[in-house]
Amino acid sequence: MRQALLRLMLVLVGVGVLIAIVAVLRGEPFGETLAKVINTAIVTGIFGMLAIVCADAADRRASVLAYAGVVAALATMVVFFVGVWFEAARQPWWWKAMAISSSYSLALWRATRLSLADVSGALATVVVRVTVAATLAIATIIALMVLREEAAPWLVRVMNACWILAIGGHVAVPILERLDKQR
Repeated sequence: MRQALLRLMLVLVGVGVLIAIVAVLRGEPFGETLAKVINTAIVTGIFGMLAIVCADAADRRASVLAYAGVVAALATMVVFFVGVWFEAARQPWWWKAMAISSSYSLALWRATRLSLADVSGALATVVVRVTVAATLAIATIIALMVLREEAAPWLVRVMNACWILAIGGHVAVPILERLDKQR
């Protein structure tokens, strides 16, 4: 899967370069076109890396989270590509799609990493599961607020509570892993 993702990243950058050449030949300003190429390379690199990490995790321990992380990261790359090269970034739906897909990409990447935690015992298992749930809840709440175009105060409070759980879990899980190794 890693090879396929690397090839896809290369194709996206290559297509961006080809579209840039056509745009410049048609008279679009070079600076604007260069910015599109650079932004495409950066976003493809970032979300491609997230997809590769999730794919590697799926190779180590297959999970729905890992495969969903790959799909979310690829979706984010496609949404970004469409927005930058086909003027969709001027549309409100594009910003919503970008916010939602990137939030889930990041959340699924973290959840995938947490799902690989090498811990034992009931407490450690609960900490991992609660941290994964809180991380995914944050992305879901962001999606709800983006779609509703409203940050209801109660929803913000719930999201903040999820942030506290997620951050606490992200700190606790590596400690729990080290404690398990010392036994």
